[in-house]
Amino acid sequence: MLEISNVVMRFGGVTALDRVGFTVADNEICGLIGPNGAGKTSLFNCITRIYRPEEGSVHFNGQDLLSLRRHQVVRHGIVRTFQNLALFPSLSVLENTVIGAHSVNTPRLVPSMVARP
Repeated sequence: MLEISNVVMRFGGVTALDRVGFTVADNEICGLIGPNGAGKTSLFNCITRIYRPEEGSVHFNGQDLLSLRRHQVVRHGIVRTFQNLALFPSLSVLENTVIGAHSVNTPRLVPSMVARP
């Protein structure tokens, strides 16, 4: 299902990911643990296309994710959250929770115009 192979990510002289690779099979749960600075977030950022790794490949269900744009990766069901507790301080908890629904819902003009508040 998810295949990470030889992923390399550098920031200046710091190598955050050095030939990282693993496979997660269908219906398998995989955890990624490590100390601060181990590269966990950098790897997630590569998978979700926030970063472009210098080397390696990332495939999901046979699709090369590195060949896609960020919004196309979301269409494959791959998303991430950020460690920001107040993305939109003026919105309620519910509104902040559903803000990402735009990636799975395609609004139509007329229903949007007559929707209740």
